[in-house]
Amino acid sequence: EKILANNEVYTELSKMMADGQTIFKDKDAILKQFTLVDLLNLVSGAGTAGVRGTVLNATNNKAIPEVTITVDETGNAAVSDDVGKYEISPMASGDYTLIISADGFQTQTIAHKVLIGTVSTLNITLNPNAVTV
Repeated sequence: EKILANNEVYTELSKMMADGQTIFKDKDAILKQFTLVDLLNLVSGAGTAGVRGTVLNATNNKAIPEVTITVDETGNAAVSDDVGKYEISPMASGDYTLIISADGFQTQTIAHKVLIGTVSTLNITLNPNAVTV
């Protein structure tokens, strides 16, 4: 039943794509949206997903600016702004390891799953480095 349903969806989608290509044949920017490959890239490829959040100090719950959040698998990174906010996008969906580091704080590693077509929220708390006297 699932295969039959998928085949029906594919057939109807193909008809819709053909109609869109006919209707928008003279508008290249829109026409591209009516090809299956481009539609699939919009749904599942890089550019449709990511991760964002706020980085806070674990001891006082205040925002931490200038925290570097790096995606270990790709090397993509973001730096938190003055209110601790960051965003890394575009990203393809998948499982990632985020490395969070800032001067004066313990580096943290977090596993995070990025879902297709979503920018997920991942708020982070960092512990300050131990002070030695």
